[in-house]
Amino acid sequence: MLRICHPLQTLETKEVLVNSKTNPALSSFGLYLPFSILILILFIGGCRQNEENASTSSTPAYIVPINDNNNDGFPDGWQVAGTQAHVGDYEITLDTTIGHADETSLLIQTDKDIQDGGFGTALRTLDNTNQYKGNRLQLSGYIKTEDVSDWAALWFRVDGVGRGNALAFDNMADRAPKGTTDWQRFELVLDIPDDVAVSRIFYGLLLAGTGKAWVDDLQFDIVGEDVPVTDRTEAVQATFEAADGEETAVTQQAIFDELWQTVNDTYVSVNFNGVDWAAIKESYQAQIIQDSAPDEDFYALMTAMVTELNDDHSIFLNPEEAAEEDLLFSGDSAFDGVGMFVYTIPEAHGLVVSFTFPDGGAAEAGIQSHDIILAADDQPTCCDDAGAQLPFEIRGPAGTGVMLTVQTPGEQPREVEVVRGPVAGNAPVTSDVRDGRIGTIFIPTLADFTIGEQVETAWQTLNADGSLAGLVLDMRVNSGGQREVLQDLLELFTDGAVGEFSSRTQTSPFTIQGRDVANSQNIPLIILIGEQTNSYAEVFSGILQANGRATLIGQTSRGNVETTHQHDFTDGSRAHIADETFIPADAPDANWEETGIIPDSEVIQAWYEFATPGEDLALIAAIDQFK
Repeated sequence: MLRICHPLQTLETKEVLVNSKTNPALSSFGLYLPFSILILILFIGGCRQNEENASTSSTPAYIVPINDNNNDGFPDGWQVAGTQAHVGDYEITLDTTIGHADETSLLIQTDKDIQDGGFGTALRTLDNTNQYKGNRLQLSGYIKTEDVSDWAALWFRVDGVGRGNALAFDNMADRAPKGTTDWQRFELVLDIPDDVAVSRIFYGLLLAGTGKAWVDDLQFDIVGEDVPVTDRTEAVQATFEAADGEETAVTQQAIFDELWQTVNDTYVSVNFNGVDWAAIKESYQAQIIQDSAPDEDFYALMTAMVTELNDDHSIFLNPEEAAEEDLLFSGDSAFDGVGMFVYTIPEAHGLVVSFTFPDGGAAEAGIQSHDIILAADDQPTCCDDAGAQLPFEIRGPAGTGVMLTVQTPGEQPREVEVVRGPVAGNAPVTSDVRDGRIGTIFIPTLADFTIGEQVETAWQTLNADGSLAGLVLDMRVNSGGQREVLQDLLELFTDGAVGEFSSRTQTSPFTIQGRDVANSQNIPLIILIGEQTNSYAEVFSGILQANGRATLIGQTSRGNVETTHQHDFTDGSRAHIADETFIPADAPDANWEETGIIPDSEVIQAWYEFATPGEDLALIAAIDQFK
């Protein structure tokens, strides 16, 4: 598979590890959303078409902040990235002596000997990407250089859903300054498509080789179609095709070697959780027969090898599973399925429904959150004596049906026929007002890039007149997801340095630039957590508990706060490998991986033990506490 985003083709960041086979979209699942919860959904391609934007006006969109409110010398909201061998060689600071319009700018520099095409970059993501869809977006800014050996440049990339899916890209490689130059204004113009899902928009300042580069007065503007685009995606792809020639055959041995080495180099535990990783290599190498074993057997071996790490985080996906993951929450794409999210609970003898898609077959058949799926076409969904999930089949093509045995808490099991069909859209955030003065918001996942916007909209609607006395956020079945979504949510409710992500080789501060939306920074806050609260949902809850912003009610969370990063292989398979853990600023001695997030007030009630708010003991306790 050809990469089309050089020089950001190979990145290592303090947030997301990116190597030559890693998704350059910088999309990380905090703790990976377990694939078992995806099993009810079968995806197919599909998207809607909208009219093209024909505007010819120029509309200010966003002025990029370059500041340092916490006085640590590092520009707020920016991240460090670069080629894996040299990311630590570049320094990024807020320069308060040199600027274009004033005396402040962002500076990236290195005095190390960089001779192998290495580079460093300061990068940001553009929030609220949906508002730009269908528009032509211009990034402009001023660059000053000093003794730059290779080149310095702004870069701007629009990423879709999936591996290496750059929808539009420009890195100024054809017009970048080098050597020593005074302030110059540059413009990068890309179309933001509205007929496919856009996951993120990335941009920043890049320095290739040695020297110094400053950037200032960065701004995004929506421009008309009379302004030409500077998209270099096709040119870069053609360059790679010419250089690479014929595509290299992908062998099982190559995938095995790369997967083992990735774990060896990046896994968060230096002793691999007590596993002899070198011995694991020898054992599994002996089971691989070059180019002769069926692919399904090989992928099963790779799954088993990653499982040897004995954690709840790292996972290997075969190409089909990786493709399904790519379409999850893609927004505009449609998938075939029954349209519900579940997790396996042996104690409930079935699959417990976290939520359903509003227009899916499950919701139309009356299946709701908290229901238990006991069987599918008379086959049990869970579990054998060892607690393992038994084989079953709920997925299938649109128009076909499946008979589910469903039990609503407090009721007898019933048979429900569910017709599979196309399901499109995002994971639903739901909200309500309780007791006339308490807002509630159910946040189902952090894996959907629209969650931050949905929560913000829900809160603005709930507190439109400013009359609410408190807010309850329900994270009890939230399995975590994307770090960008974690940051989006934290920005609504807190501000400042909240902790750091730590790997075997480095630490990265996690700083939040808070935004007060309808009194979101000050509203009294209670978060409901439970045994299924996982990953970045735990980090979110733990941060707000540790800094005194929220009270937690419910049950201790899973204890699964190590961060996994995505590694894609040339055959389409994928691994999510744990390579970071989180250290909270306000509880630096805490070990959330070991203890989980412990609530301030314990209320023991499983998700499948109640069906209505009136039976929800944790919610009742939260409302009582506000009283």
